[in-house]
Amino acid sequence: MFIDQEWKKEEKKFSGISDEIKTDRKSFYKNIYVIGGLFIFFALIIFICITKFSFPFFSGDKNDHNETIIATNTVQRLPIDDNIIKNDDDYFGTTTDNVKAEDISFADFYKAAVNDFKPNIESYSLPVNIKADVSNYYDISRKLNLDSNIEDFNNYGFAILENQYYREADNFFDLYRLLINKDMPLLITSDFLIYYYQNVFKSAFKEIEKNAFYDNLWSINKKLYDIALTRYKRRSSAVGLANDPVLEGQRLETVYFAVALKLLMPDLEQINSQDNFIDEARFSAQEADYYYFDIPENLQNQINQEINLIKSASGENKSPALLYPINYKVFKVPDNYKSSAKLNNFYLGMKWLNSFFPLYYRSDECPDCLLDYNDWVINLAAAGYITKDLQDNQDIKNQWAIIYKFISFFSGLRHDLTYLHYAWAMNEIFGENYEIEKIFSSENINRKSDLLNIQKKLASFKFSDIEGGFERVADSPEPDLGMRLLQNPYWPNDFILKEFIGSEMTPLEVPEGKNTYSTLCKSKAGFFYRCGGMGLDIINMLEPGIVNNDYFKENSNYVHYDFRIKKLNEQINGFDNYTWNNNVYWITLDLDKILLTYNNEGLPVFFRHDSWKQKKDINTALGAWVNLHLAEDITVNYYENKSSNLGSYSQCNLNNYIEPNLPLVNELISRNEMLMNMLAILKVTNKTNAASIELKDLNDKLKNTKLIIEKELSGAAIDSDNCKFINDFVGHLIIETSASKEFSILFEEKVLSESINGLKLLAVVYNNSGKKIIAVGPLFNYMEKITNN
Repeated sequence: MFIDQEWKKEEKKFSGISDEIKTDRKSFYKNIYVIGGLFIFFALIIFICITKFSFPFFSGDKNDHNETIIATNTVQRLPIDDNIIKNDDDYFGTTTDNVKAEDISFADFYKAAVNDFKPNIESYSLPVNIKADVSNYYDISRKLNLDSNIEDFNNYGFAILENQYYREADNFFDLYRLLINKDMPLLITSDFLIYYYQNVFKSAFKEIEKNAFYDNLWSINKKLYDIALTRYKRRSSAVGLANDPVLEGQRLETVYFAVALKLLMPDLEQINSQDNFIDEARFSAQEADYYYFDIPENLQNQINQEINLIKSASGENKSPALLYPINYKVFKVPDNYKSSAKLNNFYLGMKWLNSFFPLYYRSDECPDCLLDYNDWVINLAAAGYITKDLQDNQDIKNQWAIIYKFISFFSGLRHDLTYLHYAWAMNEIFGENYEIEKIFSSENINRKSDLLNIQKKLASFKFSDIEGGFERVADSPEPDLGMRLLQNPYWPNDFILKEFIGSEMTPLEVPEGKNTYSTLCKSKAGFFYRCGGMGLDIINMLEPGIVNNDYFKENSNYVHYDFRIKKLNEQINGFDNYTWNNNVYWITLDLDKILLTYNNEGLPVFFRHDSWKQKKDINTALGAWVNLHLAEDITVNYYENKSSNLGSYSQCNLNNYIEPNLPLVNELISRNEMLMNMLAILKVTNKTNAASIELKDLNDKLKNTKLIIEKELSGAAIDSDNCKFINDFVGHLIIETSASKEFSILFEEKVLSESINGLKLLAVVYNNSGKKIIAVGPLFNYMEKITNN
């Protein structure tokens, strides 16, 4: 399974003993020297024993690694070693001097919610006569057209309506304010809670990138650049003009970090020249002075050519720095990174660090590989120098590790070769004191065999398919394999959904006449097969058999479909807390599992009807999954924006209601507190208090929400304070910039388009102090379209 439980236990055991050894001896009585000495002596013996039998990353004797190395677990292992993170202002420290970043995972701060609250409410029986039994039916019907939903209300106690106010309000906040102004009882839906939670996480991450990670990324690249430049100048002076692969490798490393710095460095138009005016979107003059560096004249042309190609973002060209073709369209800056010069430059810098140093060179075995042998030697030498410089500089390594950890958590990163694997391979082959110059020197008569041994050792690593490891085929080199300082963004959709397509997945019933199966293709040989996935595959994987509608039945009616669902379901059911909390993708799917499987005993009658699961909960789960992939909506406080025509409000409707999904709210609190604690212990928020404030405010709102739900499930009516909190929660923000609400997944023959454009309305009939009341709130407007590619 993805997480090696025993490894984790041993790692923690090792860490505990290490901390014991490092305990400050000043805490002992000064005069008890003998006892202190004995304590240290026995602790040292224990340390040696534990170290001998523990399982650190890449452990074992050199002779034990002849077979393929499995380098996969779902928790992202970071580029850091066992040295202690220092408590230094130059980079993120920790709350104590003895905390090691590599020993810390998000899940270390996760506390599973205890869902032991017992509902005690009076409900009503279905069916009802909404026109006769519901106190505010006619009042609501004058504000919303309910005619087409009467049967649903009567049979299920709830109805899902189209948003009849879509021209006036097409986002959660605007629609809630409109409902308040029309004096309709509000329903805070789980859709809104998940959307709000996700948007706060996205916003906090942008704040961290801009005001914490940007500065540290500059520091990391500047230090590595200085090291590389010094080395390059020294050798260049010694060898002069020479065809020297070692010198060229040193130059490539220098240029690599110089390009990163140049991308981070402010352009003239990004600098605020008005001393008396603060412009958050630009660099200050002081920052422009700080984020500046000089480029030697003999490197300027090569670096400027690379920068021009990157900033043009206009198609494929040979990279002047890396010597192979790059599609520079990948450097097009997304809209949500354009609001700030720092974010814009941070994005470009990080995207450059996605560049890779190829593992293979062009040959008969790899005709599509990007480099010929000579250029490959230079690239491999540069990768070796980058690896060595990181390994030899613990402070740089720890700064990078923390950035890597958080980017992996929020954005998802493919699991494949990093400098850690290169460092291990070099140590295994040449020993810990290896010298790049000797290995890559033209005078090394064994150079080619040495380099091929490095290649072979690195090729032996295998990574999890579900976490994006590139496919390895025996004796078939892959052009995309190689070291990346920062892996490419990756969510597991590609792997999961492509598990459910293929020529062997033929329909159990061949459609007659017009094909209504959206996921079906016909091959040139004339047989039908499943060639596209759908969002409901994700839901069915999480909880097999839960989906019950015609669209799903048609598009899952294939040979092997149920078997593959069962296989993946068994795989994810083996996840532990470290896996589920590895990144926001798995957290979202874990929240979706709660939506699909919570205990509805004792809850209001509409919660207990299967139609609620089919029409409401599955829609919410899919909406959360889609929203995970989208950029954040940029919001401002409502009172600060004068352009809204929705007006102000002062009234509060004491029939307001919160969808009483207590397990979901508890989990949102647990995940938020996990993130808050992780940020605190690694001191990530030292340079940006805004992210901490956002997350704390979210926590306060969720805890208030929990208290009101418990009140509702105890049969008590809300009071004016509860009512005001509900109004303020859903109406205190305005969306200043709305992100796109759709994304696509490409298959070979189909395009899966997922969307939450617009909103729907959910209206429920609940019991409030003996009266049946309709409350109304917005839902994700989940839509899916499958088209031919």
